Amino acid sequence: MTETPRPGSIWRDALLLQARKIGVFGRLPLLVVASCASVSAPTADELKDYSDRLSKFAPRPKPNSESTVDYKALDAALSRIVFRAGPSLRRVAPRPRPFTGSRIVYAHTSPLRLEGNKVIFSRLSADAKDIIHQLRSNLVGIGNHVNIPTLPRNEQLAYWFNLHNIIVLSELAKQYPVLRPRRLEIEPDDRPLHEAPVVEIAGVPLSLTDIRIGIVYRYWDDPRVFYGFFHGDLASPSIRDEAWTGDSVWAKLRLNVIEFVNSLRGARQSGNTLLVSPLYEEARGTLFVNWPTDLRTHLREFADSETQTVLAQTTDVGYSRYEGRIADIIGGRPHTPFSQIVPGKYGPTVTDRYERTTDQFAPFGKLLPISNPNYTYALEEYQKKFHQLRQLGKLPANGEIRIIDLPRDDADENADKESADSQDVE
Repeated sequence: MTETPRPGSIWRDALLLQARKIGVFGRLPLLVVASCASVSAPTADELKDYSDRLSKFAPRPKPNSESTVDYKALDAALSRIVFRAGPSLRRVAPRPRPFTGSRIVYAHTSPLRLEGNKVIFSRLSADAKDIIHQLRSNLVGIGNHVNIPTLPRNEQLAYWFNLHNIIVLSELAKQYPVLRPRRLEIEPDDRPLHEAPVVEIAGVPLSLTDIRIGIVYRYWDDPRVFYGFFHGDLASPSIRDEAWTGDSVWAKLRLNVIEFVNSLRGARQSGNTLLVSPLYEEARGTLFVNWPTDLRTHLREFADSETQTVLAQTTDVGYSRYEGRIADIIGGRPHTPFSQIVPGKYGPTVTDRYERTTDQFAPFGKLLPISNPNYTYALEEYQKKFHQLRQLGKLPANGEIRIIDLPRDDADENADKESADSQDVE
């Protein structure tokens, strides 16, 4: 993905942010609040159910090694709607400042709001949402016209990642604004997002959990596959701004692993306890059978120096609080009392004696031509983060140009000398 958006992009202002020069903010205290996991490990009965019900998706011993899937359309869409947040600073974000003259904070308040890539749901037009839904239909069509288990294993893995993630994007875009994706109920039976049978492949109804635990975690015995799935919330592994492909799936997974493991979402310390993401609980029984030894071994493999220190200083393992707010740049709040809003829908109203209802804050909307002041505030926070990342050497300095004189052979030097002599003669 290039640093500047393509012509006509409706997310131009957000993407251009990533090429600006920015300020600095100080070091913040580490958040160390522990709580029970909100994601449960699969039981023995559930694992057996997956084995029986989803056995037809087991990769074939001798796949067609020449088959590939083209994800160029999905790749183009993701490059336009995903905001790259950069690596974690391993510091909680400060509490947002309130609006002038008020103590009320309407902005995104999560202490982890600056971690992980974001989908700019608040900026999606109706046409953009239609494209997302069409891409979902296309991927479902591939699964129903191609025998997925006969594809090369890397192609299968990329397919399940892309299918899972486009379903999440489609469902959230359909019902946005959404605050907490895991609480989203899917029609017709109003089951939770990750438990509802959201797609049918080869005649088998599948939920998002089925795809993760019943297929990928079961048939790919490698902890790295955990990081290919976007759950839609801040606790999730980061969504990439490009599609997964069979030829590069493991290289991209490594990047996702490093980002997540070395973030506050992945691992942090509270006294003698290593607090890990509650999402790891879902992979117990499949990717981390010998718990927590397998998890610690995995974390050490990808930990940077700071995370290595955390691992060395802890003996117990617990779960951090699940940050279930949507991975949207403004936290799923596209409207505030100071936005241009529909009268009476989002803010306080005033009803006169003629029973006419008007929005009490309508005059403020005329003073703020932007759709949401929280959006501008969020971009300012990312500007500060990117500058600090560059100071730490984790991002290149944007706009820097280096001129290097390449060594030349004697023939080039003689040619230059002859050219100079001829000019002197003239």
